[in-house]
Amino acid sequence: MWMFVKFVIWFSGFLIIQSLVEATFPLDLVRRRKQLEGVGGRARVYTTGLFGIFKHIVRNEGFRGLYRGILPEYYKVVPGVGICFMTYETLKMLLADMNSEL
Repeated sequence: MWMFVKFVIWFSGFLIIQSLVEATFPLDLVRRRKQLEGVGGRARVYTTGLFGIFKHIVRNEGFRGLYRGILPEYYKVVPGVGICFMTYETLKMLLADMNSEL
């Protein structure tokens, strides 16, 4: 039973982080592209602000271009945060049990 509870806690953390990554990834993509433009002698592509960069990406790559590279982000973020969430919840349960026994 305890392993099932741990799995449910880990999976709920997984779902929370997945939704957060999907919501914030386009902004992170714009930040990375802005940081990397002009690196290595490449020409500057983005001459406008945040919304201009979004428009440029959607116009040239489509809406899917805003989520290009999200799979490696899942591989990096989701397991680690899921484990942190599970560890926090497990310690919270264990410490609550210890506190009730005192």
